[in-house]
Amino acid sequence: MTGHGESATKPDQAIVRFGTTAQADQAAEAQRLVNQTMQLILDRIKATGIPAEHITTVGLSLSPLYADGKYSSSTKAPRVAGYRAHNTVQVQVDDIEQVGGVLDAGVAAGANQIEDVTFQLKNDTPQRQEAFERQWQEHAPRRKRLLRRWACN
Repeated sequence: MTGHGESATKPDQAIVRFGTTAQADQAAEAQRLVNQTMQLILDRIKATGIPAEHITTVGLSLSPLYADGKYSSSTKAPRVAGYRAHNTVQVQVDDIEQVGGVLDAGVAAGANQIEDVTFQLKNDTPQRQEAFERQWQEHAPRRKRLLRRWACN
C-alpha cells in the first residue's frame, strides 16, 4: 500500500552558494586571484554575523583555456592560452531575514556567481511526522477493509 501526506510550514534556514571565477595566463596566478577574491567574500560574509563554522568550501577547480584554432607546432595539440580558477562556498544562514544582506555582501566583495539559494527547515522531524500521520489516516479505511478480508480467509 502506498500513500501520500503533506505538511507545510515556513522555512527557518537558508543555504546560499557563492562562486567566483578568475582567469590568468598562468595557473598559479588564476588561483591566486580567485583566492584573493574569495577571502574578501569570506570577510564580508563574516562581517554580517555569520559564524565561520557556517561557511564551507564546496568546490574548487582549475582548468586550462585553449586558444581557438591554434595548435602547438610540435605536438599538433591545442595550445593552452591561459587558466580559469573557480571557488564555491556554501553559507548556512540561520536567520531568514539575513539572506538578502549575505547575498549583497558576497556580491559586493566580488562573488560573480550566486549558484544557489535553498530555503529549508533546521529540524523537519515534526513536519515529516505530521505528513506520515496524514498519510496513515488517509488509508485507515482501506487498511480496515484489507484486515477484514484477510481475517475471513
